[in-house]
Amino acid sequence: MNPDERAAALAERRELLDGRRERIWTKTDFEDFEVFRVPTELLVLNASNRRFRAEAEEAEAELGRRLDPSADEESIIALLLDKDPRVEGNSIVGSRNKDTEALAADWKRRHQERPLWIRPNGLVSNGNRRLALVKRLAAQEGTTGYDWIDVVFMDEQKYDDDTLFEMELREQLTEGFKVRYTKMNGLLTLKDAAEKHKVDWHDRISIKEVAELIQHLVGNSPGYARVQLEAVKAMSSYLDWIGRPGDFASLRGQVERFRDVGKNMKWLADNAPEHEAAMLELCFLAIQSGTNHPDIREMRKLIKRDPTSFDALVSEVSEIATEPDGDEPEPEPDTSTQDEDEEEEDREADLEDEVVTTDRPTTARQKRIHEAINAAAQASRAHGDPPETKLRTAATKLGEVDPAALLSESSGGTEKRAREAIGEVIAWAETARAALEGNE
Repeated sequence: MNPDERAAALAERRELLDGRRERIWTKTDFEDFEVFRVPTELLVLNASNRRFRAEAEEAEAELGRRLDPSADEESIIALLLDKDPRVEGNSIVGSRNKDTEALAADWKRRHQERPLWIRPNGLVSNGNRRLALVKRLAAQEGTTGYDWIDVVFMDEQKYDDDTLFEMELREQLTEGFKVRYTKMNGLLTLKDAAEKHKVDWHDRISIKEVAELIQHLVGNSPGYARVQLEAVKAMSSYLDWIGRPGDFASLRGQVERFRDVGKNMKWLADNAPEHEAAMLELCFLAIQSGTNHPDIREMRKLIKRDPTSFDALVSEVSEIATEPDGDEPEPEPDTSTQDEDEEEEDREADLEDEVVTTDRPTTARQKRIHEAINAAAQASRAHGDPPETKLRTAATKLGEVDPAALLSESSGGTEKRAREAIGEVIAWAETARAALEGNE
C-alpha cells in the first residue's frame, strides 16, 4: 500500500472519539487536537526516528542500504525495542530489554495513555516506540486488543516539517518521557535543532545564541544547551581529524569525553586562545589512546594551575605521536565495556546512560600517550584546588541555606546540630580573618 492509498484508507476508517481532546504545545501556544481510533495495520514506523539514529546509521552502513519501513519493519522494531541491536544476515536483531518488558506490562494494564502523532498518510511522527510495541504484541499474541490505536493527525499544511520537528523535540527531550534518548541520539537531535536555526559551528557567539534559542529542549538551561552543542562541535572536529567525517555512530559511548573537550576549548577561547590548537590536538590524541573523560577534564585544570606543566605535557605527547611507526600492530576495536561517571554540572539526569565501548591502547605509542596523560592528570589532582577556589565553593553552598528558615525548620537534635555547625563556620571564619589581618 503506497502513502496515498494509506491516506485514503485512514480517512475512510478512522473513528472520532467524541469528547476526547489532546492538548499539545505547538510552537507558541497550546492547541487542542481531536483524537481518533485507527487500524494499527495502516500505520508506518518512521525509519528516520531520532531515538535510534546512531544505531540505525551504524546498521545501515553494515547492511549497505537504507532501511525500508515496509520491508524492514521487524528490524526497525528491534532498533526501537531491543537492547544492543545488531545486524544478522539481512536484518537487525536485538536482546532482551527490561525497559521494553516494563512498557509492555504497563500497556497491558493501562492500555494507551496518550495518542500517537501521525501524518495523514499514516507515517508516525511521535510514538514510534509505542507503535513498535503494539505491532510486536500483536504478532506474538494475536491482534485482539492491538488492532486499533489512538492518534492525532498532524496535517502538513498547518504543521510543516520544521514546526513538527520543534514539536517533537519539545515532547521527547523534556523531562517526563518514559524511555529517554541515549546520550549520542540526544546530542544528534540537538544538533539537528541547532542547524535548523542556522548555527555557525565556527563561531562561538553563534553557538551561544542558538543555545539560548533551543534551551527549552533541555530544561530551559542555555548553559546546558551550549555544553551539548560544544560537544557536538568537538565530535565533528575529531571525526574530521581521524578521516571519518560525519560518522557520529562510531563515537557512541564516548559523549562524556567530547563534552569535556568542548568545555576545555570553551575555557581556552575565553581565557588563553593561544593554547587552543595545542589543547585540541592533546585531547584528540588522548581520546584515540583510550583516555577516559576525568583525565581529559583534568587538562583544563592543569593549564589553569600550571601552564608550564601543560606545555611540557603537550611537547612530550607530540614527540611520541610523531615517532616512526616501527613494527607496532594496527589498533583493533576493544569489546570491553564500562559505565562512565556522570558530571553533576552537566545535569545528566535528562539523558540515559549508555554502555561505553572504548578503544584501549593497542599499540606501544598509544600506551605511552595514555600513560603520559594519565600521569600528568594524577599529578594535577594531587595539587588539588587552590584555597580561594575551595573558599568560593563553600561560600556558594552556604548561600543556598536560608538563615532565617534554618532554625525555624529545625527541632530537637536537628536544631542542636545546626547550631553546632553554625558555630564551626563562625570559628573558622574568625580564624581565617585573624590570619589575613596578621599578614597585612
